[in-house]
Amino acid sequence: MKKIFTFVSAVVLALGLQAATLDTIQVDGIYYQINATDSIATLIRYNTSSKYEIEDIVIPVNVVKDEVSYPVVALGQGALRNTTAKTITFAEGSQVKELGMQAFQGAVNVEELVLPEGIKLIPMTCIHNASDPMQIKRLVLPSTLDSLALFSICLPQLETLEFKGAVPPSIATKETATWTQNPWMISTSSANNTNKEAVVIVPKGALEAYKNTAWIGDYFTTIEEVKDPVVEVENIAAFNALEDGRLVKLTLTDAKVTAYNDLFNVYYVEDATAATVIAGVELTVGTALNGVIEGTKITNEVDYVNDPVVAVEPMLTVSDASGVTATETELVPTVMTIPEACAQANYAKLITIENVTVSGGNNKTLTNAEENTIKARDLFGVLSADYTWPTRVEKITGICLYYMTGWFIIPISEEAIVANTEAIDNIDAENGKAVKFIENGQLYIRYNGKTYNVMGF
Repeated sequence: MKKIFTFVSAVVLALGLQAATLDTIQVDGIYYQINATDSIATLIRYNTSSKYEIEDIVIPVNVVKDEVSYPVVALGQGALRNTTAKTITFAEGSQVKELGMQAFQGAVNVEELVLPEGIKLIPMTCIHNASDPMQIKRLVLPSTLDSLALFSICLPQLETLEFKGAVPPSIATKETATWTQNPWMISTSSANNTNKEAVVIVPKGALEAYKNTAWIGDYFTTIEEVKDPVVEVENIAAFNALEDGRLVKLTLTDAKVTAYNDLFNVYYVEDATAATVIAGVELTVGTALNGVIEGTKITNEVDYVNDPVVAVEPMLTVSDASGVTATETELVPTVMTIPEACAQANYAKLITIENVTVSGGNNKTLTNAEENTIKARDLFGVLSADYTWPTRVEKITGICLYYMTGWFIIPISEEAIVANTEAIDNIDAENGKAVKFIENGQLYIRYNGKTYNVMGF
């Protein structure tokens, strides 16, 4: 008897010591069990018949009792069972590492659940309900997840399941008449099994690993690698600085549509900071754009043989332009010298070059008084078939870009090429009868009473 009494006393003493280290507190209507010995807290349900009727539940990083902070490291068994909450959110920096069975069971109003990093196991019946269907449409599982228990996640309304881990978690198996070989099913006939049509999103480089994991690849019809997040930029200069392949939301403020390139089916757009090319969306030259355009950043690199210059033209392949509005506006070019134009850090710039002479064939050469040159070409097809360039230009307005063999100015209209109409002095010493002059943008020579169109000479 003495031994029995001693054993019972030891048990009572141990239980008494344990009870002394545990306490329960309430914070914002939620109960937490404090373990003062280990300095941790667990979110619990107050009793087995209670449920939290709070619309938005936020699980904090810490709770405080008697001015002592305790990290919330676990959700106890049935902690949020049958809650009527519409949202359950883990605060940023959450320290929750453990979930109890039935932790979210019956939380049928929640539509999205993102589990924090640190959780290694989803236990049986954790995110699950055998009667009323769960409404969760998006579930995110952390990279720390090692394993899933059988029928731990049963979500008939699921649309997106995102795994953060590069290695698929493992699964416990048990073969009986009613147990299944995956975590997604209550039974083979249940209407509350996880939706097989949900899209499974996995990390880049992990697609084959997940497809080859039988209880994932054989269950879900669609498994995709995660896409890069959308980057939001406030101007074209910030857009130009992005690397290729980024999904972008570009905010345009009074950005001007300066030209349309029918060769590549792209529009040239310029804002106060820089310029870029926008493709794949219908725009109108001479409009101002305000709002958000979405798409993917790409770069058109032009690298020609025997030419050391590699031109880089940033482009946005637009997938959604519904957030932008267009209004008519006046296009005001930047007046530049030829050296300034050829030193452009950005492309597709609307500029004006003044007081140049014109020579050459299809690719005209514009030369200023200092013998600086830039080429000109009707790349956009805006000049009529019978248009002839003047030999002297007062000003030409167009898009400055690097094309094939050097820097070009691409006129945006015939009216953008303003001829110098001042008559030129006699050029022939023969009795002063030969006179060269420009009229209506064309070069003529009057000799012996006849006028000759000698454009290009």
